[in-house]
Amino acid sequence: MNVAVAARRYQAKKLAIGLLVGLGALASVVLVGARLGSDPRVGPEPQKSGRPAPDFTLSMSTGETVSLADFRGDPLWLTFWTTWCPPCRTEMPDLQDTYQTSPPGRYQYLAVNFGEDPTRVGAFLREIGYTLPVAIDPSGDVALDYRVLGLPTHILVDTEGTVRRVYVGVLTRSQMEEWVNELW
Repeated sequence: MNVAVAARRYQAKKLAIGLLVGLGALASVVLVGARLGSDPRVGPEPQKSGRPAPDFTLSMSTGETVSLADFRGDPLWLTFWTTWCPPCRTEMPDLQDTYQTSPPGRYQYLAVNFGEDPTRVGAFLREIGYTLPVAIDPSGDVALDYRVLGLPTHILVDTEGTVRRVYVGVLTRSQMEEWVNELW
């Protein structure tokens, strides 16, 4: 009988531990969701055309500082990306080539890396030979302000600072050329 009682206690103990672990996991999900839900920049709605582009000030991979105001009067193409994003890496050579072959002064381009250590980003850029202008948003705050929900995210900002177009995903070379023509 002691064996049967011990077996039931063991089963009850396992069940209690399992319930506690499950409740702990549920509490974690609820707390994280509550934190994200309290940030008005996070939500199911992506950045939309026609809205003012959120202002930002970021450090460039070269060490300089850049802000949205620096681009006023020029069309701006923003690309939000990360080094660990395979689709971002896939389109980088075409972005580089499109930028380099576009007529000078047609538009400004800024690749915004977010959520990563600037040292890692710099090493990655040197490794692949990427020479486009890159700003670094290590906290991810600018990406939140722009409501980036997927990678890569491309945003066109007009000369007045209004978002004109948003695209989430890899752009083909022909789509990139279409964007350049739209910017002019």
